[in-house]
Amino acid sequence: MTRRILDRDQAPVGPELVEGLGRGEAFSCWYTKSRRTASRRKPPVAQVTPARGTARRIAGRYELLVKLGSGGMGEVWAARDKHLHSHVAVKLLRPELQNQNPEAKVRFSREAMVLSRLRSPHVVELYDYGTDGGVPYMVMELCEGTSLRDTLAHRGWLTASEVRILVADIAQGLAAVHAEGIVHRDLKPSNVIICDQHVDPVAKIIDFGVARPPASSIHMTGTRMLGSVPYLSPEQCLGETVDRCADLWALAVIAFRALTGSMPFDAQGLGPLMQAILNGSPPAPSSLVPELGDGVDAFFARAFARDPAIRFGDALQMAELLQRALAPLCSGEHLRSDLGPC
Repeated sequence: MTRRILDRDQAPVGPELVEGLGRGEAFSCWYTKSRRTASRRKPPVAQVTPARGTARRIAGRYELLVKLGSGGMGEVWAARDKHLHSHVAVKLLRPELQNQNPEAKVRFSREAMVLSRLRSPHVVELYDYGTDGGVPYMVMELCEGTSLRDTLAHRGWLTASEVRILVADIAQGLAAVHAEGIVHRDLKPSNVIICDQHVDPVAKIIDFGVARPPASSIHMTGTRMLGSVPYLSPEQCLGETVDRCADLWALAVIAFRALTGSMPFDAQGLGPLMQAILNGSPPAPSSLVPELGDGVDAFFARAFARDPAIRFGDALQMAELLQRALAPLCSGEHLRSDLGPC
């Protein structure tokens, strides 16, 4: 099945993204549309007030308001900083791991150390770290918005204009991560949040729970794999030590999914999916979306090269070349100049 990437009559959210839209306008259109349903279900965090005497406080300062989600290692809460009268996100190590899983505490501490080194508008910011009653916690920037995963689930796909902006944001975040010698190792749509509290909505990378410097980034611990299989690079599937090329592979998977509405490697079951990543060939994007053309096909052929040395040299180069490949579909727009030369 194919679709038309610029067909306004068939676009899931209508004809908002017309030629000439600026960055903020374009991002706001699809982002605002994608979160309207969620905004009807619950009020903004700033409007949430816990019943008197019921709110749990961390370190005597951070008043937990609403649980935002939980993962394999931690729970994330929206909270109020009673000292600064501001809203933050508080991540706590899951209760069942606090005494039963020493490795979880080490990973939690490592995530805090990784975040403390990062400064980028496209990476969630760490404000504080410590323990409260023996429970490790992190206090981070509260990104009120929606995840890229939820946006794609709602929309199905994004337009070329939207993908150019999204990939540029993620690439700038990755550039800051890689400049510190860190590899995220679990980049995927659920770990990208579109924050709307800025003048222009901004994509931010979150969850550095399995991030490590390249010198120690081994993906296999016993029989357990770290990372999300659909976004793993071939070297991750083989349990090899990885570098930033693994993150660039994951970014390519995200871009492919956002542009086409399909995954580049699709198989039922963990084993077949890993074999597809190791040995299969992804479909040419133009076979799914004819408007994408040869330039986009060539971009993804390089991005999904089995040999990391053939892939793009860094995240900014990758974003710049994707923008150039998509430029014919975005007439009236200018290539972003803040990415630097290829």
